[in-house]
Amino acid sequence: LVRGEEFSESVMIALLENLDGQLYVGGMFFYLNDIPALGLARFDLNDPVITGQPEDIRECEGADVVIEVVGNSEAGPLEYQWQVLAHGNEWEDVEGGIGSVLMLTHVDAQMNGHAYRCVVSDRNGQVISEPAILQIYPRYHSEEVAGFCAGSSFSWRGNEYSGPGTFYDHHQTIHGCDSIFVLKLEEYPSFESIEVEDVCEGSVFSWRGND
Repeated sequence: LVRGEEFSESVMIALLENLDGQLYVGGMFFYLNDIPALGLARFDLNDPVITGQPEDIRECEGADVVIEVVGNSEAGPLEYQWQVLAHGNEWEDVEGGIGSVLMLTHVDAQMNGHAYRCVVSDRNGQVISEPAILQIYPRYHSEEVAGFCAGSSFSWRGNEYSGPGTFYDHHQTIHGCDSIFVLKLEEYPSFESIEVEDVCEGSVFSWRGND
C-alpha cells in the first residue's frame, strides 16, 4: 500500500479473496499520478483446527463402531484422512476413511488396541487429531456334545434334561457382551436281553463270567 503520496482521485471499495491460503482485503482504489492503483491489506489465515477430538472406544466383539472428529477452517472446505496404527510403528491410511466420521463394522479381537487418528486439512495447511484407542471385549461361543442313558437325566448349567436335543444358554459378561453356550445332547438306548437255557441237575452253567 503506497503511503505519503497525493492522490488525484480515490474510491473506497470492498474486496475479499482467498489466494494460496491468505486473505486479501481491498481498501482503496485510487489514481496515483494518473495511473490506476489498488491498495490491498493482507491477512494470513490460520491452519485448520480440531474442535472435537476422537474419543476412545470400548465395545464388544462383533459390534459396529463409529469414531468422529470435528474440524474448523478459515480457508475453505476441509478434507479428512483417517489413519490406523495397528500394533506397529507406522501410521497407515484407512482405505475409504475420508470423512469426518469413520465407521468400523464387525470389529474383532484382532483389532483390540488399534489406534485411529485423523489428518484434517484445507488449502492452507493440516492438523492431526489425537488418537482414539479401540478396546474390544470378547464374546464367548461354546459348543459341547454329551449323552445320557435312556431313563436317566443330564445336568447342564443348572438345568436337568431328560430328552435329547440342542439346548442354548447365554451369559452376559461384566462388559455387557452376550456369550452363547450350546449343548447337543444325545440319548443312548437301554438294551434288555432274555435267554432261556437248560441246566442238568448237578452241573454248572456259566453266563457272562458267572457260574
